[in-house]
Amino acid sequence: MPNKLQYACSRPSSLWYRGGGFMLLALGIALGWFFAFPLKASFDINKIMLEAVILAAASITYPFILRLERNILIRGWELLLCSLLLGLLEEFTQEPWFWDTFVEGALRILGLILIAFGFYRSQRLSRAQPQKNQTVDNPDHHPTPYDTLTGLPNHTLLRNRLEQAMGATRQLALLFLDLDRLKEINDSFGHEAGDRELTRVAKLLQDCLEPTDTALRIGGDEFAIIQTPALGVDKVTLLAQRLLDAIARPHQILGHEIHNSASIGITLFPSDGNKAEQLLKNADIAMYHAKHEGQNNYQLYTPAINARAHPRMALAKDLQSAFESGNLYLQFQPQLNLATGRTSSFEALLRWRHPQHGMLARQTFIRLAEETGLIIPIGAWAIETACQSCVSWRQLRPGPLRIAVNLSPRQFRQPDLAGSIATLLEKTKLAPSALEVEITEGLLLEDMDSAFNTLQSLSALGVHISVDDFGTGHASLSYLKNLPFDSIKIDRSFIQGIPTDPESRTITKAVIALGHSLNLKVVAEGVETPEQLLYLQKHHCDLIQGYFISKPLDMPEAQQWWEEKGEKASS
Repeated sequence: MPNKLQYACSRPSSLWYRGGGFMLLALGIALGWFFAFPLKASFDINKIMLEAVILAAASITYPFILRLERNILIRGWELLLCSLLLGLLEEFTQEPWFWDTFVEGALRILGLILIAFGFYRSQRLSRAQPQKNQTVDNPDHHPTPYDTLTGLPNHTLLRNRLEQAMGATRQLALLFLDLDRLKEINDSFGHEAGDRELTRVAKLLQDCLEPTDTALRIGGDEFAIIQTPALGVDKVTLLAQRLLDAIARPHQILGHEIHNSASIGITLFPSDGNKAEQLLKNADIAMYHAKHEGQNNYQLYTPAINARAHPRMALAKDLQSAFESGNLYLQFQPQLNLATGRTSSFEALLRWRHPQHGMLARQTFIRLAEETGLIIPIGAWAIETACQSCVSWRQLRPGPLRIAVNLSPRQFRQPDLAGSIATLLEKTKLAPSALEVEITEGLLLEDMDSAFNTLQSLSALGVHISVDDFGTGHASLSYLKNLPFDSIKIDRSFIQGIPTDPESRTITKAVIALGHSLNLKVVAEGVETPEQLLYLQKHHCDLIQGYFISKPLDMPEAQQWWEEKGEKASS
């Protein structure tokens, strides 16, 4: 990826750099001319003014010719400018007839020929691209191959446009762009907001592209861009970064502040392939890799990306299928209250047993769900299922039972997360105080203002909030004082060092004391030995969980555990 300094060198700067070189050449010609030929005894002011006005008009047009990025057209215009410059200089000096009649005339004729040919080539290429003046505001004007919402060509024209562009130019770039948060916008603010976001992005694409480039909407939240001509990697990456910056800019839709981002995959013709099918595949793989790298970025296709992408793409499809067919499930790990010796809460943990690969690690498929956006519907299902289980168990055995669920980064960044959770609580009839959400320290570093607003909304709802893996992040401890947390969970890496590692013992003891001084409950996870239990009990840790207490349990086993070992209801 280009660094920030490289990105600062935007297209207008590069155009002036190229034009500046020609202007220096013109200055050199003028200086050399006056050294080579003597001045006339008298000047014709009217002719000088006429030649100067014509040269000035052609010079003013030169930057716009540069922006067309058609080499033949630019060279022709530069030859025309040279001939006009010579015509002006001839009004001041006495030069041989050879310069007046032959050199100046030849330059002018050759320049005009190149200009005419350059405009012809541009028109030919433009006809190979979709008409950019198809308006977004009048979608009914378009025939079937055009998207009725955005007015852009749709997926049915993608291969055709790509093959036409490949035949009309020696180099091009194909970009696949996927909106990272369109589903969140639809779920939180309705499909009207989502449609307006799509039309906004379509307009941004048209504004950022050149007249010879093509933008298409090829899927629900996917767009394609064909950039012609693509004069090297720098040009296409600058375009990709401009698109990312434009899409990520906060904006208002229907009175809501919208935050969106995109993942872009890039492939180049002919260096990455000379067949349309191969380029389409490459761009898709590169886009998928951009999502894997954390979204809101672009990735160039490479063979190495191709080798890594295939297994993950297959796994992503399997995850989608598993969710739709109900093959994901929850397990519940008890949390022991050290003051009473009874279970007062469970942590709900998402599980996926793959038909070929067996039980997959949570980190593997949770990250995959984050990249693909599946984490939003999967997360909502997990919260609803956990709440339903809690309600059911409390009915079987009354008591102060609380259920804890983990929120992934993408879940936490949802617009109106508190509203979505409130809807699920109302649907399941669970009291807000019986639900606990766990977030990691890393989430607080991304956008503290947004995190503060989200946490305040959750706290106002009555939901308990816990900091997971406490002590492993880089956030300032001041956030514990300023944010509405109810508990902190000591990371298992510190618990595993007890009792042999003095530093682990010291850190654990300090975290317990810190939490209590701020009126926070302290939970220790990863407790696996009686020595760890005794140490935590000695230093008044509130809750513990780990394999020494119980492994994660399937739903029937967790229900039985609650019935037998759950906290008793206060009389």
